[in-house]
Amino acid sequence: MHFTEASVGALRRVVTRLRPPLLDDLGLAEAAQFQLDEFAERNGIEVESHIAIDGVSLDDRTAINIFRMLQESLTNVARHSKATRVSILLGKNEDSLLLEVSDNGCGTELRDKPTLGYGLVGNRERTSMLGGQMEIASAPGEGFTLRVTIPLLTPEPTGESK
Repeated sequence: MHFTEASVGALRRVVTRLRPPLLDDLGLAEAAQFQLDEFAERNGIEVESHIAIDGVSLDDRTAINIFRMLQESLTNVARHSKATRVSILLGKNEDSLLLEVSDNGCGTELRDKPTLGYGLVGNRERTSMLGGQMEIASAPGEGFTLRVTIPLLTPEPTGESK
């Protein structure tokens, strides 16, 4: 019986990692804010967030990849930055969704790092898969900023044109 309970628990954790129920239950904005609140409490790092994606319609693939990029970025802040504060912007402009994660941590000399760590490689792959662009800005002692821009799909016109 103990083995079965452990197996069910492990399966639930795997499924949750694949598709967090928060996204289905709350949507991207609320799920992101929940993640940020949990991160701040768990790591003792001050979080400043500006989430403004009301009215933005995202397909499931885009929503989960944006959520995963946020999670991976927060993991990098907690593991590597020595930051005391992180700022998150999740918003949109005319035709793009923007995710920006900036910390006040130790930063890095980018030209000395020809290869990116697994987290940043994963974020770059997700960004590319969504047709977006990823930029990194950092310098020693200057913190680290990740900026991801994903094009928003323009809805197809409805009805027939004459």
